[in-house]
Amino acid sequence: MNNAGHKNGAVVAAASWAVVSGGASGLGLAIAKELRHDCNLLLIDADASGLANSQRHLAEGGHRIEVIAGDVSHAGTWVRTRSCLEGAVPQWLVQCAGIAVLGSTIETPIDHWRKALEVNFLGLVLGCQTFAADMARLGKGHIIHIASLAAIAGLPTLGPYAASKAAVVAMTETLHNEIGDRVTVTVACPGYFRSHLADRMLAPTEIERGGLDLMKLGSSRSADDLAPAIIRAARRGDLYFFPPGQDRAFWRLKRLMPVRTLKLVRNKFRSTLRQSQG
Repeated sequence: MNNAGHKNGAVVAAASWAVVSGGASGLGLAIAKELRHDCNLLLIDADASGLANSQRHLAEGGHRIEVIAGDVSHAGTWVRTRSCLEGAVPQWLVQCAGIAVLGSTIETPIDHWRKALEVNFLGLVLGCQTFAADMARLGKGHIIHIASLAAIAGLPTLGPYAASKAAVVAMTETLHNEIGDRVTVTVACPGYFRSHLADRMLAPTEIERGGLDLMKLGSSRSADDLAPAIIRAARRGDLYFFPPGQDRAFWRLKRLMPVRTLKLVRNKFRSTLRQSQG
């Protein structure tokens, strides 16, 4: 299988592989669909049964599909991933795995904060530490990190989730300055889209549901709608991807008027919460 690897400690060639975390469903699966005709796929997810379904679904693309069932926040999962590639260096490292941990900044249990940061942020750090250096030495490839519009929105009750996604943005910007002249590095910050993330969120309450309801307003997008645009942004070498429409408009408004934009979000949240309680 090896058409890339190490010789005397040096990376000698790039393999046509895409490593995609969160590949059992949602945006990870949608991006894998986009890449399956160009690359072999290695999908990572904690959902073993979902991975098996993805593997069957994607097999028609004609390329090899491998799966690793494991938690991206565990170093052992990435050791297994590297071993599965047998020294090959991926052309794509796409990190979509995530968990929705909702709660206020001052009341959410520290264990919930830790879970959000471990899965949503440190899992991506482990992925980069596994593959990014070799990709940079080869001087080619694409790294995509999925953050969220929540990283910049300041939406009440999304404290752990928003903080973990803001960390993803900052880490990706830093990675861009470190290796972005050799590997394209892209952080995608979509607002709400249809997925199973909300179905598995940690610690939902009535107030937190109000925050989630606000995220959902006006969005009928699916992961399949977003995936092609994210891939195109990475191929162009874009550092940031905000979907066109409300998400991109919000990003621009936040940059121009940060405090006023946060106030608008707070007022909209309170209005949405009153409506849901009424």
